[in-house]
Amino acid sequence: MNLECRLLQAVDLGSHTFFIGEVMETTVDEKIVRPDGKLDLAALDPLVFCPLNRAYHRLGGEVGLAFSIGRALLDGGAPPKAGPRGKTGKKKR
Repeated sequence: MNLECRLLQAVDLGSHTFFIGEVMETTVDEKIVRPDGKLDLAALDPLVFCPLNRAYHRLGGEVGLAFSIGRALLDGGAPPKAGPRGKTGKKKR
């Protein structure tokens, strides 16, 4: 996956520079696209940089469903546990 960006602003933060940009073009290798047209993040295997320890990390598996977790916390309950591809077994409200 490749994101071609136009630089809008470079912010000097002392220890590093924070770049703000606008995505102008996106290209994706067909090998990381699922049959339903969505990205297969496991196949993409993205790296993220952590400036605190100056290391690259791989992203782990899904930890939960964004809106379900938030709703459960607002309702005072425990967030639902996500299964494969976010399936919790709960019906939508």
